Amino acid sequence: MRDRQFAESVYAQVVGSSAVRRCSARLRGREGREWLPFCVVGAWLAARNLPKDEPAPRPRLDVVGMLLLSPGIAAAIYGLTQLTGSDGLTSPKVWLPLTVGLALLLGYLGWALRRGPDVLVNIRLFRHPALASSSVLVFLSGAALYGTMLLLPLFWQQVRGEPALGAALLLIPQGVGTLISRTLAGRYKDSPAGVQAVREAERL
Repeated sequence: MRDRQFAESVYAQVVGSSAVRRCSARLRGREGREWLPFCVVGAWLAARNLPKDEPAPRPRLDVVGMLLLSPGIAAAIYGLTQLTGSDGLTSPKVWLPLTVGLALLLGYLGWALRRGPDVLVNIRLFRHPALASSSVLVFLSGAALYGTMLLLPLFWQQVRGEPALGAALLLIPQGVGTLISRTLAGRYKDSPAGVQAVREAERL
């Protein structure tokens, strides 16, 4: 249990301090290369500590699902990004990619339900209450954490007129706060109080 908590704390520190690393890399003019040492160390640790996988038969690639799901997500995200500086949802730059993206995603939903477990992402797994509820919680927590990392720079640059470097500097407190909170959460979530809080949440 301690090893798992330590691993989660290390992961939280790497993810939570990304804003600080991006800002420092921008100041040094080396943006985009600050992840290289982490990649090298991670590859070395994986080759050293992870057990070797046994050969297993490879399933066939769901080409239809890939052609529906990947462009659908990309088109929907592109349409949402065009909301900035446009006429809202009435702008063709917004509603056209959103409509295409949603249509592709709905098409993938029908394809996945018809094909079964061999699909690219098995939608039927969400019938299990534990998986469905945990997925909703992960989505909400990710939206609360990473959504602000996307919206706050836009607010500072377009509303307050901050430059890109100023917006990056203003993101540092959020990265430090995320680092501290995730480190503490990794320590206390498996404590008796944390287990009891999870049980009470499941009852609700």
